[in-house]
Amino acid sequence: MLSVDLAPTLLELAGVPEGDHIQGRSLLPLLSNRGAEWRESILIEFYTYENPMPWLVDMDYRVVRTKKYKYIHWVHHPELHELYDLEADPYEMTNRVDDPGFADVRSRLRTELGHLVLDSLGLAKEGADSTPP
Repeated sequence: MLSVDLAPTLLELAGVPEGDHIQGRSLLPLLSNRGAEWRESILIEFYTYENPMPWLVDMDYRVVRTKKYKYIHWVHHPELHELYDLEADPYEMTNRVDDPGFADVRSRLRTELGHLVLDSLGLAKEGADSTPP
């Protein structure tokens, strides 16, 4: 559950249709049916265009987070990526992005990040199959 799921849930409870500008998903199907499908990854984004702190210039990032992994893409520093195995390393102390044993995970998470970004912009293909890690 994410905070963006609250608005669609409340709108559905009130019987009010969601506009296209509403992000998130209603929690009602999940609450009423234990077998309901639910997201397996989330998109996290941070942009410094509002310049919240002067030392954060060009520190924009996009993250895909699953139950097991976290992949970070630094927007203005494409050579810098981070990949963490959250089960084995919950404090994110060891970046596995260059670890050959995580190459498949890295590839799947990069693809999933792309799908999530496109979806957040309303550009995802209708009926496109996204298989999160």
